[in-house]
Amino acid sequence: KEDESSVSVKPVFVGSMMDALQCSAHNLFMSATVSENFMVKTLNLAADKTKFIKLDPTFPKTNKEVVFFDPLSLSYTSLQNPETVKNLRKNISKIVQHHIEEKDRGIILSPSFKLQNEIVMELAPLIRAGKMKLFEHVQGEKLEPTLKAFKEYKGNLPAVLISPAMFEGVDLPGDLSRFQILVKAPFPSLGDKRMKFILDRHPDIYNLITIMKMVQGAGRSVRSMDDFAVTYCLDLNGKRIFDSNTNIWKNEFTLRFTKFL
Repeated sequence: KEDESSVSVKPVFVGSMMDALQCSAHNLFMSATVSENFMVKTLNLAADKTKFIKLDPTFPKTNKEVVFFDPLSLSYTSLQNPETVKNLRKNISKIVQHHIEEKDRGIILSPSFKLQNEIVMELAPLIRAGKMKLFEHVQGEKLEPTLKAFKEYKGNLPAVLISPAMFEGVDLPGDLSRFQILVKAPFPSLGDKRMKFILDRHPDIYNLITIMKMVQGAGRSVRSMDDFAVTYCLDLNGKRIFDSNTNIWKNEFTLRFTKFL
């Protein structure tokens, strides 16, 4: 930063710096979304001294359905095509209309504020007709106030929350959300030089990062054993990567592929 005459350095992986972080003979890493390959490679762990334990799913997978609905091949390049955006908008509108007819609340995980604006325009007729209530995360503002308003809304209209910042840290149990739309697979931006390096040198880790984020996103609306929600993914690349053998969490979901709701 020229104004501060400073330089910040971020490592590609923790790597050998892990030695400086260890403070005991044994280390236990606990998370619902870690894999052996990811941990060994990014933390430079000795494979012969690392044991990976994956427990069976706790929640019924029938409560966590992932539907790949008429997916399109989405990328930065394809989203510059107005026809692709038009078809994507239509698919999102179909899903929202289907659920608001059932009086369901839900969330839309947009990949960017730019695309979010396109989606909001597509939903505008439903909003004007008094068929739904939309809570829109405004660019430049924190998500928390909008999320709070969405949770506290007690009106009669089905409510939908849209934001690019809901893959982690959002808790929507029960009737607060019965559907969620993953508009595009959350591949890390290649505008980030670190992520570009990881894709070029470690594509397996790049894919794992994306899968882990999708798994986390699919859990925003299923928060207990009895909770349930359906997750829609509209990205053909998301279908490819989520349904691949790299996704070690695939058995935690019921997967369905359809062009019809």
